[in-house]
Amino acid sequence: MKTAEEMAVQKDVLEVFRFFETFNLKTFLGLQPKVVDDLLTIDLSGKVLTSVPAEVFDATDIECLYLSNNMLTNIPEQIGQLQKLRELKLGNNLLTQLPQAITTLPNLQYIDVSVNKLETLPDGISGLQLHELDIRNNRFKEIPEEVCSLLQLKILDVGKNPLKRLPDNICQLTGLRRLEIDICQFDEFPRQVLQLEGLQRLDIGEWAGEGKPSPVPEDIGRLKNLQVLDLQDSGVESLPDGVGELEQLRYFNISGNKFTSRELRKVFHRFSQSVTEPSEVEDLGGALGLTADEIINIQAARNTKPSSQAYKVLSKWMETDKDASMDKLQQELSESGMSQLSEKLSRIQSQPAKRSAPNTADGPPVKLSAVAGPSRESHLEEKQPKEKLRQAEHKLVQMQHHRETQEAMSTRVAEQNLSGQVGFPRASVPTEVEMGGPEMLVLYEQACKDGTTEVFFIRLILVGQHGNGKSSLKNSLLQLEFNRDEESTDGIVITPCLMTGREQWKITE
Repeated sequence: MKTAEEMAVQKDVLEVFRFFETFNLKTFLGLQPKVVDDLLTIDLSGKVLTSVPAEVFDATDIECLYLSNNMLTNIPEQIGQLQKLRELKLGNNLLTQLPQAITTLPNLQYIDVSVNKLETLPDGISGLQLHELDIRNNRFKEIPEEVCSLLQLKILDVGKNPLKRLPDNICQLTGLRRLEIDICQFDEFPRQVLQLEGLQRLDIGEWAGEGKPSPVPEDIGRLKNLQVLDLQDSGVESLPDGVGELEQLRYFNISGNKFTSRELRKVFHRFSQSVTEPSEVEDLGGALGLTADEIINIQAARNTKPSSQAYKVLSKWMETDKDASMDKLQQELSESGMSQLSEKLSRIQSQPAKRSAPNTADGPPVKLSAVAGPSRESHLEEKQPKEKLRQAEHKLVQMQHHRETQEAMSTRVAEQNLSGQVGFPRASVPTEVEMGGPEMLVLYEQACKDGTTEVFFIRLILVGQHGNGKSSLKNSLLQLEFNRDEESTDGIVITPCLMTGREQWKITE
């Protein structure tokens, strides 16, 4: 008679046998093709494979084969049997060469062989219709000339290879939209890149090598379609004017660089414009180590906006911290739990530095992205009317002002015992608004409804002997008719007046 313990062991053994009877190796390894994004796929990524299972090459209908993150040292020539293959991912393995059979796959569009030990590509690769080629982080000392014949190529990543130069004919890849040449070992910036005017993304951080200064070419502005520019860890201290010509730029990574104090002040000024609340000024000062007295003194200045106070905080920090940088500011904000300001800083770092407009007589240039068209062609077609609209909107935006202006104005009115609300009066429509058409009129009406204006207080004192015409001079300034029979003024008379825009002085209640 078996004991209960022996019966339990026997049951466990039987369960193990049943498991192996029903065990399916194909299912366990993922050899069974699955439809992923409408493509028949075998995904063996991260299976710690040292060789490709032979069953893979029997699945001749598969369109995607993923073998990344394994320990593969070679890919069998049998891969040529997969004639429908469109995507091949072999990244992060131990490959030293690729099979020649890859060049016989007529539908192959995407190859990822990043993070391997490759030094070259198989002959005949130019016969493929590749759209994307990723050879990042290998041992390429030069890019095979055949790559320049891949005229369908849209994405090319050759970063983190010991490259000294790029092929001269790489400029033939006119369809290229993304190019990564960061962390290479170029002796000088490969100027062929500047001929690829269709590029939308360019990564050039540390193009001269890790830890080596990798300056941005002066004529980077030739790449008019560039939307993403990554200069991370380039060791640059300033940016060329050409960066300001990149009108389509949406993401601009300048992290890991040590700008000069002049360049840093420019970026700090842009960031300070996003600070709109007094509480943010206090939080910023505290995060950067300013004392309570220093913060109070900065905020004590009358009628200064939070953005101006924030810039003073940043300037004070620059004076006291020799390691001040955008990266350190980002770190200080994050560590202090100031997620909103940290997010604002990230957005500032992502925006291109635009050149100032030639005419700034009416005030600092205002960014009016809503006026610009989505494409350069449409912008050129409507350049003149849009330019008029932009100039008019610039003037109207100047009538809008921050909430603190109204608060400061109300305080002054109370101090001077003036009654009534000083605001933006509705006046006759100016000529330049009428010339702007219906769109301009909408903007003008909105400004009249919601806008405010800065009020500058002055005291004009007219002093003179009795009967010298002080009252007549005042009336003249107010555009009042001259009165020969003006009565003499007895004592002191205070006349509150207001002038708006191009209008004359008017007496207020």
